[in-house]
Amino acid sequence: MMISSFWFFVQQELTIKIINMKITVKINAFSAFQSIFITLLSFFTIACPLLQAKSLQNGKEHGALNFIKKGTIQGQVRSFYMHRHFDKANTSESMALGGYLKYETASWHGLSAGVVGYTSQGLMFTDKNHDGADLLAPGQQGYGVIGQAYLQAEAGKNSLRLFRQMLDTPFLNPYDFRMTPVTFEAYTLKSNMLNSFQLQFSHVTRIKEWTDRKFRPMSEAAGFTGTNEPVTMAGIIYTPAENCTIQIWDYFCHEFMNVIYAQADIKKKISIETLLSGSAQAMYQKDVGKALEGEFHTGMAGIQGGIAWRGLELTLGFTITDDNYDIVNPWGAYPGYTSIMEEDNDLAGEKSWVFGLSFDFGKIGIKGLSANTNHTESWTPENGSFSSPAQRETDLTVDYLFHGGLHGLCLRMRAAFVEDSLDTDSEDYKDYRIILNYSF
Repeated sequence: MMISSFWFFVQQELTIKIINMKITVKINAFSAFQSIFITLLSFFTIACPLLQAKSLQNGKEHGALNFIKKGTIQGQVRSFYMHRHFDKANTSESMALGGYLKYETASWHGLSAGVVGYTSQGLMFTDKNHDGADLLAPGQQGYGVIGQAYLQAEAGKNSLRLFRQMLDTPFLNPYDFRMTPVTFEAYTLKSNMLNSFQLQFSHVTRIKEWTDRKFRPMSEAAGFTGTNEPVTMAGIIYTPAENCTIQIWDYFCHEFMNVIYAQADIKKKISIETLLSGSAQAMYQKDVGKALEGEFHTGMAGIQGGIAWRGLELTLGFTITDDNYDIVNPWGAYPGYTSIMEEDNDLAGEKSWVFGLSFDFGKIGIKGLSANTNHTESWTPENGSFSSPAQRETDLTVDYLFHGGLHGLCLRMRAAFVEDSLDTDSEDYKDYRIILNYSF
């Protein structure tokens, strides 16, 4: 199935209109990978002769190509079943099989390259009338894509990664909650040269969302058809002590908006087995340039605290959103503390609290088993109050990591129960998921 899906993708045709001429050129689908091949080919075209020359000088035949031969292959096979049922007779259901395969060269004078292919294919429960689980492309169709293809240069505590890659920041992140993660076409510089400081700068031009077969401009993926605007971001993570971090990020979404996000986390051990934790977060958003979203400004703030003892962890958090406008979050997982499986709790004026409980059963001799539950209650100025919330959500997750001869296999079972969803016109719905991952 993976091969047939890949071949289907390769044979798709693209149409290019050449400036103002009435010439239309149709090309086969290898053009979809043109940028990848040009980038990688340029790298190997330049690097391989140099490597071979160095090999001959050392009298070691083919030894200069060791950075390719010593490359690593890793991957993951994923099976995912999802069933979501709304009280108004609307059901989404899918079961898919897929995963990823990654090859990364060894480093040669700080230079390396990597390629990651992703796929998701329908396995069972692929009725088009029950589409919407986002495990497969629209119409319950399988898909395949080269989600990462990058060149990387490292020098000391600095690194530069070019082209298709994964980003892991509060506002742009992998959002890996379906079959394949979100990845980006970006140009990223990271530095750890300064003691206690981590710096990151990225210019992000395109995004591949969960079920996309191709990368789209950032502004187009945000809902602005026919636009081609990038995002430029910079972040700093300061670690003044081992148990304390402070991070600040700025995302300049050209002609759209600017987002500033800040977060502080601290942990303190009060005994050998007891750990206290506390966090605070804040975000501000405002239109810029052409204001593709229209003129707006909004923000949010949150606090969270927790205590861990002998494998048991309790957390309590609260978030509040500015009543001027909903939080605009078109590209990744929302970082708000009260965002759990289903609801982000980020509407204008929305207030929400969350309670979490988790336990590692390894502490009582059941190795590999853990479980957690989260409960949120939310309200807006027009709907509900603290004592009578408009929306409730309760989630349960059970994880089991196999060991011994089945090392690398992980089973995850999840369920979510939402009452009076503020995002879906006060609907109730239930969501069940079974995920089986094998990493190698």
